[in-house]
Amino acid sequence: MEVVAVSLSPVQSSQTVKEQVSAAEWQTRVDLAASYRLVAPQGWDDLSFTHSSAKVPGTDDFLMLHNHGLLTCGSSIADTFLMMFTFQRACDIQVLAQNGGAELITIEPQILAGAKAMVAAVTQSAQGMGGALAWPVLSGKLDAQDPEYKS
Repeated sequence: MEVVAVSLSPVQSSQTVKEQVSAAEWQTRVDLAASYRLVAPQGWDDLSFTHSSAKVPGTDDFLMLHNHGLLTCGSSIADTFLMMFTFQRACDIQVLAQNGGAELITIEPQILAGAKAMVAAVTQSAQGMGGALAWPVLSGKLDAQDPEYKS
């Protein structure tokens, strides 16, 4: 099972989408558009939440899509949630840094490698514990706040 989480955040660009993406991604987008047009005659588009999604060929599980924002692909809901949480936080920090008014300082490659290794140790994309580490705590908080989701 592949789970996808999306965070909306518009990005402006003067290039066409086709100019910004790989040939494989473009073909996936074309195939997905065709799928939407094939779904309608079957009557599968009758509900407002009916949606088709496709993962771009390749190994990237953290994607930033110009017209959809952040997207993560994981093997479970727990892993995908943790991946989206980490990705969103990284983007928040980047935006805060860029809006801070000071010149940004490039982080040394060895420091970045160490940070990446630490994140990899607990995220699904690096075969770590992933959501299995955070999900019990998160679902426990939700149980205390709103146990009705289980019914």
